Amino acid sequence: MKEKPYQGYTLATKGQRFLVAIINGILLGIVTNIITQVLGTSINPLDTFDFNKLNDIQEIARDPTNILINAAIAIVLHALYGYLCYPNFKGTLGHKALNIKVINADRTTLDAKQGAIRELLKIGPSVLTNIALIISAGLQGLIALGALIYSIWLLWDEDYQNLYDKIAKTYVVVDKEPIITQENTEQNFTSDTI
Repeated sequence: MKEKPYQGYTLATKGQRFLVAIINGILLGIVTNIITQVLGTSINPLDTFDFNKLNDIQEIARDPTNILINAAIAIVLHALYGYLCYPNFKGTLGHKALNIKVINADRTTLDAKQGAIRELLKIGPSVLTNIALIISAGLQGLIALGALIYSIWLLWDEDYQNLYDKIAKTYVVVDKEPIITQENTEQNFTSDTI
């Protein structure tokens, strides 16, 4: 794949972004599972193979209290993850593992607050999808469709940005010093970023 420049940096590839999502998903999934198991608001994955417990599993999964508690856990955990990781690793642990980083449109790195907001923007649609189940399965389906589009936007975006990147005005780039030229400085700082 041809390298795509942005203000002297090379944008991270879509494959790198996908791997970051997998790494972060595994890390946060493990922590979330531990917390929800301790609180009793989660399903033991091993129980899904026991058909005698199937009704109990469905009841736990649809319990509005559990849904709201799990949503709150996800919100706090993701905000904390962004708050701690972005100022220390220029992104998440997934970004660090792949030697890429997240920058603002003006090439600065994100501070703790910006990192927390970016991580919350990432999970917003997923949390809304789960909460919508309390109201209606149909509403959940509509929100899930929107969340899917929100999550895969970068597949066709020319700057390899997801919608949350556009909202937060961030870019994911290879973590090396940018090559600054008069051309890329004028071109990118005068262009209108969303």
